Amino acid sequence: MSSQPAWEQRRALVRLRVSFLFGIVCLLSLLLPATVAAETPTQADLDDPVIHGAWLYEGNCTRCHGAYGDERVGRGATRDEIVDALSGDARRNCAVTWPRTAGGTLGRQELKDIAAFIVAWEDAGGALNLPELPPQPTATSTDTPTPSTAPTPTPAPPTATPHPLLAPLDDIFAVDPVARGAWLYQENCYRCHYDYGGSAGRMGATNDADAIFDNVANGNDSMEAMSVRNGGTLLNSHINAVISYITAWEAAGEEPDLPDAVTDAIAAVWPERSTTGPMILTGDATHGGELFALYCVACHGAAGEGGVGKPLAKTWAVARPDITVRTTIVSGVPGTEMIAWSQTQGGVLTAEEIEDLVAYILNLPPVAPADASAAVTSNISSTVAAVATSPLVAATTVSGGGNAARGTGLMLGLLGLGALVVVVVIWRGVRGETRA
Repeated sequence: MSSQPAWEQRRALVRLRVSFLFGIVCLLSLLLPATVAAETPTQADLDDPVIHGAWLYEGNCTRCHGAYGDERVGRGATRDEIVDALSGDARRNCAVTWPRTAGGTLGRQELKDIAAFIVAWEDAGGALNLPELPPQPTATSTDTPTPSTAPTPTPAPPTATPHPLLAPLDDIFAVDPVARGAWLYQENCYRCHYDYGGSAGRMGATNDADAIFDNVANGNDSMEAMSVRNGGTLLNSHINAVISYITAWEAAGEEPDLPDAVTDAIAAVWPERSTTGPMILTGDATHGGELFALYCVACHGAAGEGGVGKPLAKTWAVARPDITVRTTIVSGVPGTEMIAWSQTQGGVLTAEEIEDLVAYILNLPPVAPADASAAVTSNISSTVAAVATSPLVAATTVSGGGNAARGTGLMLGLLGLGALVVVVVIWRGVRGETRA
């Protein structure tokens, strides 16, 4: 009986602490919405789904598509079809996952409002006469402005900021996507692919428009991503213009007819255009051969004939094989067995060693298909043994294995500590109930 008052005191102290913490949580829940509301302007016009959709489009869609009139992504589509594309339910969906139910940032009604704005724009046949939209939320606030009863502000006069990639021929480019694409091709593609007519640069000869768009927007193993969504400089409308130029070239079998002002501008910037370019090989091919035997033979074969990996002793059907090979060695090919070899990306090769490898690979004599087939059969049978004895595998086993063991031990230790804490808490609770 003598311990009962002390236990009651402890229980009272616990209740006091819990009440104090609960009070703090309640206070924060009242203050935070007020802070967000203070940072985000509100307007009664956002009750209108078209105006609200315009505000949402500005904050979420322009970074890839520009102003709606630049691309008109919803041209010919119904409101429901646009919502399906934004929700990921259409045949060709937006590349960004928008629905909150899938981890995005927008609710179903917000997607419907964006669709309402797009349909209204298309029905009007041009830019809508909308009131001035409120600023987009700051980085610390992601809520949509709360509609209010404030008076409708005076509409701001429309402004247009030409994209720097389109200067100085904006008037022509606004009505001629092929001309626009020709200029953008020279601005962004020529330095690696050279003139489109070169046999090594005609990506449209073997790829449809969707494949070209994917390669340009998202990049591949030897080409950087060009879309602004992926850190590049091109809006989707710019990529589509390049595709218009490529498909026009393929349809004509030659350079399509372009306005004189465009051809003159291209000639002024690139006076000595070429369909091919010299490879830049600065490495030591002899040392590259030693590196090839050490790191590459297991997958690509002793003569570069291929096996587990692709053949390297071939005629390269690209405008700049040196760029293709160098980039692939440096960064690898995601989703394949080709890892990144550069030390800057966790590999084992220095920049100088990579240049040596590039020089060696691009000096390999092409292997005839029949010879390559026989060599591949022999190469595959010895791949497992070659990989097992590779210095890289040995180094990975020593260093990487230790890291894996340490990581596993750390994880098990944390799990054990967590289990111990749970047991102690339960034991103290049971003990307290018994004493009570």
